[in-house]
Amino acid sequence: MRIGQIEITAFGVSLFFNSSLLLVMAIMTIQPTPVALRLDPVPISLMQLPPEEEEKVVEEEKPPPPPPEEIPEIEEDKPKEKKIEPPKEEYKPPPPPKRPKAVPLHKLTTMPGFARKVEPVYPESLRSAGVEGKVLVEVLVTAQGAIMDIKILKSDDDEFSQAVIHAIESSSFITGRVGGKPVPVKVQIPFSFKLN
Repeated sequence: MRIGQIEITAFGVSLFFNSSLLLVMAIMTIQPTPVALRLDPVPISLMQLPPEEEEKVVEEEKPPPPPPEEIPEIEEDKPKEKKIEPPKEEYKPPPPPKRPKAVPLHKLTTMPGFARKVEPVYPESLRSAGVEGKVLVEVLVTAQGAIMDIKILKSDDDEFSQAVIHAIESSSFITGRVGGKPVPVKVQIPFSFKLN
């Protein structure tokens, strides 16, 4: 191959490359030898100014600067930590279910009744004492057959009342109806506690 006046051959390129490589390797294998430097101390001479010049220098001194004015400290705007507080609204339990307005018994086409009646348990203390009694209770039966508002209208003893309330709460009811539609109804149920 010929570039201008220079003829480049593969042998010439190879020779150039190999000689360059040898030169680089030779440079890399040369280890530098430490050189000891000798530093001689340089004498420093102090010069004293003549007294006249000292006074001039003193006269030229300026009075000390006034003390710096006190700068009020500027508080850095740090992000204020926000405390997470619970809402201030007080917990309000859900309102009790609205009492349905009971339909009077004379308007019913079907009377309510027990789907499952649980008899009250005779209190043992009253049985052993030979006490008999009666309880009259009023119950609101909702259109869904649930029991609301158990009221003791008459009772011969508080233990009889507690036994009746427990029995009513354990019982289930058939709803009263008007024209086939279930409606809420208040019913009064008498209970008697008699010894055999």
